[in-house]
Amino acid sequence: MVSGDEDFFQLFPKEVRPWDSMLLWGTRFSRSSLHIDPYNWTGTNAVISGLKHWKLFPPGQDQFLNVLSNRKSEFPLNCYKYNSPVDAYEVDDQGFPDFKKARYLEIDQYPGELLLLPSGWFHQAYNMEETMAISSQFMNINNYRIILEEIIKIGNIQRSDIAPEVSKLAPEEQVKAVMSMLPKHIIERGQQITKDILEQVLNTDG
Repeated sequence: MVSGDEDFFQLFPKEVRPWDSMLLWGTRFSRSSLHIDPYNWTGTNAVISGLKHWKLFPPGQDQFLNVLSNRKSEFPLNCYKYNSPVDAYEVDDQGFPDFKKARYLEIDQYPGELLLLPSGWFHQAYNMEETMAISSQFMNINNYRIILEEIIKIGNIQRSDIAPEVSKLAPEEQVKAVMSMLPKHIIERGQQITKDILEQVLNTDG
């Protein structure tokens, strides 16, 4: 059993901690890209008003999605970005002939409904009408290893520097141990990126 308030992201230094949630507004017929969420985390999406349609792709189909390689998120704590150039709602069959082999689920999401987006699933959202939603994410005992792997493999921390004993610790203590190893320049970079984003928001007209 996982506690509803168990969120290991709260163990991250505040300078590189993902924001708890984001308010999303989309016009009619707008859409996201086809992607996996940052750090391969488990995401949530709650519709406040409007109507979303989703296409959800189970793992193991990268070869059909033309996934772009070596892209970085440029988040305060960097990680690789897994995006596809394919628009699943207007597929270019000539440009992406293998996409028709991909399997996916389709769902409609109405106001008051919460969608859970599992780690490793590519997904694309399409707003059937003007829509407002709240997106969030969590890190717990079920997915913490996946997220730590994303943080390590881009080079925020050298894998060879992690003592073997760390893997024997309780999940929460493993996260604390890895976070304590983040170099000073990584923390400072995250602090500067967050500062720049907030300044852009505050200086936005209107």
